[in-house]
This record gives sequence, structure tokens and C-alpha cells, in this order.
Amino acid sequence: MTRLEFLAMLSIVTITFCSCTANYVQPTEGPTADLTFDIESNSEGKSLSVTVYKLDKQDCKNVELVGKDMFSKSGNFRYGPMKVMAQSPFFFMATYSRHLSIASTVGCPTFGEFIPLANKKYVVKFNVDISVDSCDLNIYQQNSTENLKPVEFDFPVKACVLGKEYINGKATGVSYRATVTR
Repeated sequence: MTRLEFLAMLSIVTITFCSCTANYVQPTEGPTADLTFDIESNSEGKSLSVTVYKLDKQDCKNVELVGKDMFSKSGNFRYGPMKVMAQSPFFFMATYSRHLSIASTVGCPTFGEFIPLANKKYVVKFNVDISVDSCDLNIYQQNSTENLKPVEFDFPVKACVLGKEYINGKATGVSYRATVTR
């Protein structure tokens, strides 16, 4: 495959994926909880894209964009707080990707699911360490500004996103390996 063919294919995949994704809509009725995504990266000098999606286990074409950032500096980034339905499973994907070359990209799709309790605050921490191409995902209940209590959550083996199946934490890309730690 030539570079031009690869870029054309990548553009089509990106346009298709982005055009099928709705923005996340916060619930306006029923019991809710607050959820914040904290993203931490050591991407100094490297271009890195981090995206968070809300998924539907029953319909893998139902994907909602929570947030997306492209950055080339180390630091912390935050999506939220946002309202999510309480007392029902919240299934999501946090992923990062970066281009190694014109024909090589590495990524790390990571999935989690938990049941938020009404009127509670939660923080999902997604850490990306590009020095070893790994990502780490944890969920916490926030009792106060500084007090985070770990929350048990499901770390499914695989998930379907827009008709494509992904293995949780398995690297996507060409000739490069990423790992997930938990």
C-alpha cells in the first residue's frame, strides 16, 4: 500500500467514525451522579490524541462522544463534571493514539463499566505514558475534594465500537506495541 493510499484510507475511516458519533447528552430526569474524566499524559513534544466515548453494550453502533483533545505537551486535562444516569451501568471507552510515522499509528483502547450511585461524584483517571506506550484506567468515588475512594468496576475483555470489535487494552496500530496496566 502506498502512502497516498494509506492516507486516503485513514481519512475515510476517520470521517466515517466521526460522522457516526453523536455528542454525549446528559440526562435531565431521574437519579443522576456526577462524573469527571481526568486525563494525564507525559506527551511532551509528541502529538497525542485522547478521546472518551460513552458506549452501549446492546448496540455497538450507539456511540456518544464525551470529549476529545489533541495535545503535544505533558499535563492534565479534564472532561466534566457531567451528569450520568445513576443506578444503571455506565459503559465507556477512553483511548489514545499517536502517529509514529506517516504509515504507523499506535493506540490503546480501554473500556470500563460501573454503576454510579445517585447523588455521588466519580472520577475516571486515564493515564497515558508514551515512554512505554501504556495506559492505565481507574475509577474513584469522590467524597471530598481530596478524598478519592477506589470503585470496583468491570474491565471487559472486549467491546464493539461502531461495528468493530476491540480487545480491551490491546494495542491498535502498525508495528508497535502498547500495554494496559490496571
